[in-house]
Amino acid sequence: AIALRPRLLIADEPTTALDVTTQAQILALLKRLSAEDGMGLMFITHDLAVAADRSDQIVVMRGGLVQEQGATRAVLAAPASDYTRTLLADAPSLARVVERVAPDASASTARTDALVEVTALTQEFRRPGRSPLVAVDDVSFSLKRGTTVALVGESGSGKSTVANMVLNLLDPTEGKIIFDGVDMSTLGRKELFAFRRRVQPIFQNPYGSLDPMYSIFRIIEEPLRVHGMGSKKERAARVAELLDLVALPRSAMRRYPNELSGG
Repeated sequence: AIALRPRLLIADEPTTALDVTTQAQILALLKRLSAEDGMGLMFITHDLAVAADRSDQIVVMRGGLVQEQGATRAVLAAPASDYTRTLLADAPSLARVVERVAPDASASTARTDALVEVTALTQEFRRPGRSPLVAVDDVSFSLKRGTTVALVGESGSGKSTVANMVLNLLDPTEGKIIFDGVDMSTLGRKELFAFRRRVQPIFQNPYGSLDPMYSIFRIIEEPLRVHGMGSKKERAARVAELLDLVALPRSAMRRYPNELSGG
């Protein structure tokens, strides 16, 4: 996009899938090109932090209509529209997270046993004529019931590979994964089928993980049908209910993944 040194660059969510360090490099490059070459930059983003840090003017849109526009500093300091105020209130703030008081341990749930235990997990990928690529090297952690564990790192650091092994989509080269007291390496076909119902992933790229030939209805209904949950009528009602829960119109069930936005 920048090879021809354009006068105007329209960047539509250019850093969404990037880790924060790579994102910072890309944003710094665009800022430098804008300053050096006088390039105009239209930055389309849902990330308020990026918009606040990198824009001179900001236009807030909702439902195809402009809710508010003006100098970035003025809009963020004193938003005029209710929608902009809602966006700012809902935007995660690292400062707020760091300052948040830790929950009282005595008020936590009584169940503290581990749901997932990962021990000395290693994953190597063979490369013909070269030494194996070590994607994951001696990783151990535990996840207690009702808690959250975050795997954080740059792109290529092995996070998704760990997830794929916990999902039993990849066999570890070494190490052990215990889920709900059961060693994952001992699961037979029947046990693995039951496991699939209990452990579900949300993949990073929706267009890469949703079947482009399936309608939205079929995509949502398929796991219910595969696991024998409900009648055909009950499954259809459940699909409609789930669309309502995420504020998608029920007409969306007749569409295909490429007819919806990434968000």
